[in-house]
Amino acid sequence: MTDKRYNFEQDLQALARAEVGFAAGQDEEPHRLLRAALSRLEANPALFSGDADGVFTYEDPVLAAASLWHRKGTEAAANVGVAAGEGVSKWSIFNWMLTGISAWLNRPKGDYISLAGKTPQASVRLDKPLTRVAIIGDAGYNGSAQATVFRYVRERHRENPFDLVIHLGDTYFGGGEAEMLSNLLAPLSTLREGNVFTLCGNHDLYYGAKGYLAALHVLHQPGRYFAIETPRWRIACLDTALGAEGFLRDDGALDEGQLEWLDGCIAADDGRRLVLMSHHFILSAWGGPSPTLNEQLAARLRDGRRIFSWYWGHEHGCATYGREPHGFYGACVGNGAFLQEYEEPVRPETTEWYAKGRCGCPGSAASKYWPHGYLELELGEEGAIETYHLENGETYARTLRGPEPEQRADAQLDGAPR
Repeated sequence: MTDKRYNFEQDLQALARAEVGFAAGQDEEPHRLLRAALSRLEANPALFSGDADGVFTYEDPVLAAASLWHRKGTEAAANVGVAAGEGVSKWSIFNWMLTGISAWLNRPKGDYISLAGKTPQASVRLDKPLTRVAIIGDAGYNGSAQATVFRYVRERHRENPFDLVIHLGDTYFGGGEAEMLSNLLAPLSTLREGNVFTLCGNHDLYYGAKGYLAALHVLHQPGRYFAIETPRWRIACLDTALGAEGFLRDDGALDEGQLEWLDGCIAADDGRRLVLMSHHFILSAWGGPSPTLNEQLAARLRDGRRIFSWYWGHEHGCATYGREPHGFYGACVGNGAFLQEYEEPVRPETTEWYAKGRCGCPGSAASKYWPHGYLELELGEEGAIETYHLENGETYARTLRGPEPEQRADAQLDGAPR
């Protein structure tokens, strides 16, 4: 464990276990939440992810807020002419952490109501027989990894232009307005030659919904979920974060209105193949997928004539899954910018391919982290071609073929994946 992460976790333990008194009218809730967050971290160290020397955070909104404001506290000490921590008591840094938790607690509830109303009025239409899409996941952090991946996309765009750039969600650390601007929207502006969209991830909502609402406005996005239609394809871009009721928003879910909308996309009998894109997922060779999404979508995914393929992020690696036995092609493309220690899959037999290289970012201890990259997807008249581009120069391509989509509305949707 490196110094930055170690210092934060030591300070968290000291604050959470301190005998703290509260004056009349003082809010005890931030301190109580920090104690509970420490218990969660001690029970599940995997809540930590990222690079402790640079981009590090926690898959827990309280820990994410506390770590961000802990850094603000130590930076504030350095900004007044002394080395980080010198001349500043632990309680000053503790107060920064408590301030961050208070801000997280007091995020406006009206933001979520506004975001819930951002539902699609019409599909985005592209009248092209061949549609080219750049797919990037978990890329909302402005650093060397993101810059490398975005440069690769721009270079490829100059060779063979993309019609769409779709980010699969997560702006670090908690999706605040300033973070959304500096860590996602400003970098995405370098890719604005085509249509650019960003899906909603769990980190996009940790500090409220204002940041993501700003992204919808800046990108002229038709909604928090929406469809893109070409003559042969329909891409359903889902919001799996807002409907997630769990504290961490790790268990992705579709709200009822969106599920009804998706049913309409599935039942459409116009001959278009259906592609899903989301932040959360129900397939993984590494960890536990979303049980709620699995419960909601298992029956709908069974027939490959209905849903052709699905692309997601959330995990910070890159892997592909075959159409059998799930009923659809799948791929995790969550390696857009975040630094995540590399892990071999727990169930490698479930994947068709997964990235095996390492990150090449300057100063990132390249032997430790997943290689960053993106997916180049071509949707043609007969099928799809995927090309996965990694920063170490490796590429992997696969051609997707399958039965023609059903063109009748009475197909059975009951059952579960085989």
